[in-house]
Amino acid sequence: MCYAFGMSDAPARTAAPAVDERFSEELAPLLIDLWTRLRDYMSDVAADLGLPVPLVVAIRYLDPDRPRPMNELAEAMGCDPSHVTGITDGLEELGLARRHPATHDRRVKELRVTEAGVHLRMEIDRHLDRVLRLSALDPRQRATLLDLLARLLAPASPPDCKPPATCRQP
Repeated sequence: MCYAFGMSDAPARTAAPAVDERFSEELAPLLIDLWTRLRDYMSDVAADLGLPVPLVVAIRYLDPDRPRPMNELAEAMGCDPSHVTGITDGLEELGLARRHPATHDRRVKELRVTEAGVHLRMEIDRHLDRVLRLSALDPRQRATLLDLLARLLAPASPPDCKPPATCRQP
């Protein structure tokens, strides 16, 4: 079982190389602050838009350029696929996404963002930029941040460790 900050009651595994302790002491609070701001941001944006947080999170996980299987969305959100069915119902009711059978396997249901969903994603991104002040970074700094976050978030966790369930309301 894994918890919000990566703690686990699973057996200990081979430790990664030690990181400078001072660096960890400075970085950990900043990462926790970022996580807290993002959590609060999602709640504020959802409230401003009059939407439940899971719908706002889900629409950000959908790529306007390609459909996404519902089971893949459930995995990304860290929740049960049956919960994503309810989220999908909400997205469809609001005209933000449409559910279709996958072309490769009609048993698989995929979600495709609608034009209204694309506009909502852009609005969410504008809010995010304002809250996180990403525009204060020059293009090179943003590229570096993107690369570092991609490395940190790359699948390296034990297979039974999932991120906190973003599809559950606090």
